[in-house]
Amino acid sequence: MELTSWLSLLTICVLGATMPGPSLAVVVQVTLRGGLAQGIITAVSHAIGVGIYALLTATGLAVIMQTLPQLFFGIQIVGALFLMYLGIKALRGSKSSVNAEASEQNTRRSAWSGFLTAFLNPKLAIFFTALFSQFVRADSDWLEKAIMVSTVVGVDAIWYCVVAVVLTRGSIKARFSDWSGVLEKVFGVVLVSLGVKLITTL
Repeated sequence: MELTSWLSLLTICVLGATMPGPSLAVVVQVTLRGGLAQGIITAVSHAIGVGIYALLTATGLAVIMQTLPQLFFGIQIVGALFLMYLGIKALRGSKSSVNAEASEQNTRRSAWSGFLTAFLNPKLAIFFTALFSQFVRADSDWLEKAIMVSTVVGVDAIWYCVVAVVLTRGSIKARFSDWSGVLEKVFGVVLVSLGVKLITTL
């Protein structure tokens, strides 16, 4: 892949990753509730979920998924319900401390939250199909496709890790901590609203 093409791909990936949406809401919520480690785990697991769709697209398998409307629709429904589930949990509140959240059980929960938020969003397959079609040629080899997938995963992971780090810096963390209860409810409403919106627009 030529450097200019890769830079174009990188730019689009950065713009896509930094757009506000359910992924950002989940990473922010987990980070504020569980601390930096939980936020990074969520960020990396989210990138893995995104990477699966990027890999499926690069290998041509995403096209097959898109031609199965029932499968595509089913994943969208489950994804919307998952966002609503996370939102309801946030609205119910959590009495767990940062130390409790660092337990093995909550680490797995953070990882699944990040991964499923991405994996249960099959529209990523459509996005990557449109994106990769601008860069993949008929004679593209496995190395070029690997670079594209790695770029997608790297950008996503780095961006959300940066979000987690920024939110846990001293002054910023202190400000958010004062409003932690309110913010938990706000994120709950946002996630439930996004889930409802997804279902009603299918």
